[in-house]
Amino acid sequence: MAMTTNERIVRKSLELFTRFGINSVRTDDISMELGISKKTFYKHFVSKEELVVCVTERLLSDTLTEIDKPVKTCCNSIVQASEIWDRLIAFRKKNNPNFLMDLKRYYARAWNLVETFRTEYLTPRSYSKFGTRRSSKFVQSRHERKSNGLALAGSVSAEILGK
Repeated sequence: MAMTTNERIVRKSLELFTRFGINSVRTDDISMELGISKKTFYKHFVSKEELVVCVTERLLSDTLTEIDKPVKTCCNSIVQASEIWDRLIAFRKKNNPNFLMDLKRYYARAWNLVETFRTEYLTPRSYSKFGTRRSSKFVQSRHERKSNGLALAGSVSAEILGK
């Protein structure tokens, strides 16, 4: 199945933002890399901030999927914790520190998603005594954006994120 232009923009932006930092990448750079016009870019995203929020959602969804793999495949909690830690370290090594700094300084909506993700998914309180993740503000805010037409079509479903 071919990727939509929207999906191509988000994926390429994620690649460029995490490699160079958000403020180092212009919308012109993204358009040029994809071979699309600025008009086409702005047809899909009203602003760079909207794009940054969508890219952040995608990154957090992908990170959650990676973190959940050891939880689903390992039966030993120490091995699970070790593998989750390894994935988080790999994330930090792979991504330019300017990416998170730019989010925090200039993109409050996207940074709030990161903070909510950190609170809801990366703290021991995010798990109940039965080992299941509680419903999160991240998923709820994602639903709100989706209902307002701002979230990506075809992105990870709330059912997966809410488990």
